[in-house]
Amino acid sequence: MKIKHVITEDDTKPSGLLKKCSELRKLLAENPDLPVLFSTDCYSVDNRYETSFCFFANVEKTKFLDCTNPIDDERSYLWDDNFEQDVRDMLDNLPEYEGLTDEELDKEADEIVAMYEPYWRDCIHVHITN
Repeated sequence: MKIKHVITEDDTKPSGLLKKCSELRKLLAENPDLPVLFSTDCYSVDNRYETSFCFFANVEKTKFLDCTNPIDDERSYLWDDNFEQDVRDMLDNLPEYEGLTDEELDKEADEIVAMYEPYWRDCIHVHITN
């Protein structure tokens, strides 16, 4: 059974997260010798302080799925995240895919993942924590 998965215009709207980095890029270019200090607000930590400085930052060049998507509307994906597995899990939970073999589900998942290929964008990811 072949089921056609369609990416809608809503599924491919840019997240806006990558544009928020333009000011950081500008400041780094204008001030290459200044150290960079990372902090987060109280909602990201234990609520004891208004601002908390972060003592660990992991920086990597990777890819970001820069679109909303029907797979998990509360999650953003980096290249090494579980996007492919989440697509497969989504198919496992949809009634129209019931009865397909593992091989058929894998093929469907691969086709859906390929539809999102144009929306992966190179980025520098900074993960901060305490």
